[in-house]
Amino acid sequence: MKPTAAQRAGAVAKASRAPNRAADRRLSLLWLALALMTAATWQLCFAPLDMAGLAYLTLVPWGLAVILPSGRRTALAWGWATGIFTMAAGLYWLTWITLLGYALLTLYMSFYWLAAAWFVRRAAVQRRPLWLVLPIIWTALEFIRGTFASGFPWFSLAHSQYRWTVLVQIADVTGPYGVTFFVAMVNGLILDLVVRRKSLTRDGRWWTAPAGIFRAVPAGWAATVLVAAALVGYGTFRLWQADRPTDSVTHPGPRIGVVQGAFPISLFHLQDSEETIFREYLRLTGHLPLKDLDLVVWPESMLPSILLDEEYNGELPAILKYADEDSNFAKTFVTWRDQGRQELGQLLGSAHIKLLTGAQTVRPGIDTMGHPVWDRFNSAILVTADPNGKLAFGPTYDKMHCVPASEYVPFREGWPALHDLLRKLVPDSMPQLTPGKMVRRFQLGSPQEPWTAATPICYEGVFPNVCRELMFGRPDIAGRAADVMINMSNDGWFIAQLPNQQWASTELDQHLAGYVFRAVESRRPVVRAVNTGISGFVDSSGRIGPLVQHEQTGQTKMITGTASAQVLVDTRRSLYSLIGDFPAWLCVTAGAVTLLMLWRPRRAKPQKE
Repeated sequence: MKPTAAQRAGAVAKASRAPNRAADRRLSLLWLALALMTAATWQLCFAPLDMAGLAYLTLVPWGLAVILPSGRRTALAWGWATGIFTMAAGLYWLTWITLLGYALLTLYMSFYWLAAAWFVRRAAVQRRPLWLVLPIIWTALEFIRGTFASGFPWFSLAHSQYRWTVLVQIADVTGPYGVTFFVAMVNGLILDLVVRRKSLTRDGRWWTAPAGIFRAVPAGWAATVLVAAALVGYGTFRLWQADRPTDSVTHPGPRIGVVQGAFPISLFHLQDSEETIFREYLRLTGHLPLKDLDLVVWPESMLPSILLDEEYNGELPAILKYADEDSNFAKTFVTWRDQGRQELGQLLGSAHIKLLTGAQTVRPGIDTMGHPVWDRFNSAILVTADPNGKLAFGPTYDKMHCVPASEYVPFREGWPALHDLLRKLVPDSMPQLTPGKMVRRFQLGSPQEPWTAATPICYEGVFPNVCRELMFGRPDIAGRAADVMINMSNDGWFIAQLPNQQWASTELDQHLAGYVFRAVESRRPVVRAVNTGISGFVDSSGRIGPLVQHEQTGQTKMITGTASAQVLVDTRRSLYSLIGDFPAWLCVTAGAVTLLMLWRPRRAKPQKE
């Protein structure tokens, strides 16, 4: 029986769909491969793997996935998926702290990849120069991500280059955004070489450009080479300026020792008591050459919880009342009163040395209804002692930029109902802190040779604008800009506690990388004291060392030890300290102009097939 016309037509349609389905499967596999290539190379770029050269290629597979001939929604979906894969792999160290926070932050970060994908897709279709569009958009989005809604500036493209000291010197003009711009420019140029050679037409087909790769984007080649030469030339000059043997811009500053313990933190396992931690840091401090130092630095939260003002130390009834909500505070406070003070006072008094340390402090305050309350602060405290061992506390700096959704849940005063809802998402074991409101810099040295230090605490140090304010911004009681940046951190949260071992995550290495840029941006040396590591020194040119490390293995994480050095104070005032994020705002403005241009596309000239 002969098939009917309808049956023959159906068979033809089925046969034509089979190759299309096979082609779709191949294209999907290609998209997946490109997404995974970017996700993999992205991890390799950053500390501790430090394959910095891959940063100049890492966005290319993602860009190709976005501009492959396909429907716009499909292309953007794969661009977004690449961001999800990349951030999910990079932020793995949040999984054992908060799975919900890990998922939400990964999703949030991926939206910036989706936004960038839209720009790249539109620019490719309209034959816009990707060597210019990509760096403008990527830098603008990176800046917005680092400042919007408290900000999260982790995984800046610039941070992949922290070991390339010559290149990062431009940060004293542009902040990290100048380095990000250059790295994204090279990625855009490589994409241009592909797009101009094999590009999209408006109907989604490929057209072949007649020109060779060097003639395809001559402006892109010229601009990239000029920018690279300018960065290398400027960086070489700045390093020569700092290191020249005569008339150097650097000179010897305070002699500082840092102490590093190895105490992981977990919400789910029994932790070391504050007394145990305190005594270990006291023991390690004794290994420093105290007589030769001006200052010892302990990490964040290493001093037992204390009431800051002496006049409140006798009010035990009030303390015990507060202990109804937090009995651990009352216990550690009483232990500190009776035992810890004497031991620390004897150590500092006999060596005639100051201690700068972190502690959770509690002070009386007034809530919005006028009721007395006890406010908690994450503080940096300067501790001194007289020859008899009597301790004196102060001045103090209270952390202003607390970690959202852990140290600090917003809206406590302005929107209590929303605050209470958000507080339920944060574990009860994480006490809520009050953000500080005043910049404080610490006077070090002697009246004849004074030094001033600013102390970004932990998370604050990843923000260029926050550190700029602490170092040079609002005048504080000290009345002068800081000579040294001292960072106290506690990265014990990012130690994976496995059944038979503990493993230090890459977060610790990446945290250190950010301080290379803080040093260059401010042209000030950085001193870091970090529980679990990495502790040590970064000079004003962004060069790392010495560090607290194991003598035989060179290990810097999850070890106990000390390091000391005389830091070199830099007399230069960086342009970034004066103009701040103005270059980044220029990129945001240029990004807005680019958005308008791409939203209203120009008429394309017909291309030869």
